Amino acid sequence: AERIRNEGGIDEAGRADTEAIKRFEQGAAKDPQRRRLVAMAELGAWKTKEAYWRQLPEPPRDSLKRLVSDYRNFAQTQAQPDLAFYALLRAGELSFKLLRDFPEAQLVYENILARSQSFSVKTRDAYFAFEEISLAQGDVSGAILNLDVLSDVLSKRNRPPAGDPQKHIHF
Repeated sequence: AERIRNEGGIDEAGRADTEAIKRFEQGAAKDPQRRRLVAMAELGAWKTKEAYWRQLPEPPRDSLKRLVSDYRNFAQTQAQPDLAFYALLRAGELSFKLLRDFPEAQLVYENILARSQSFSVKTRDAYFAFEEISLAQGDVSGAILNLDVLSDVLSKRNRPPAGDPQKHIHF
């Protein structure tokens, strides 16, 4: 489904995602290891919907809001932190960049930071999203404050972070 989605076959990818979810759910009751596969298939189905709506000249706001809600609900019930963080990042990006719903986006990114137990690429992205949201609202001092918070977090680390966000902050 991922390959089909990347090549632009959104309808076909949607059918493949639906079929994968059905097959994985049938086996998940007998094999708990398959629950991750079911969760990945669910995320794939939402990514397909998102890709479809993004290609439209005027994406339907109510459908995008429902997708944000689906991503957030998934993250709340997901035992796999990487999948939960991925879903929250998708919800945050949709809320911020497409819906321009800044309070919703901030709640999503706060959820990422609250759930995070260490600094990672996903927490880095959440910190930078706070800065971008502040800038989008015209709050330059808030953006600077968010970058100061990130700088403080980075200074307390024992090792340099991947991708060196410090360079981004100083740029």
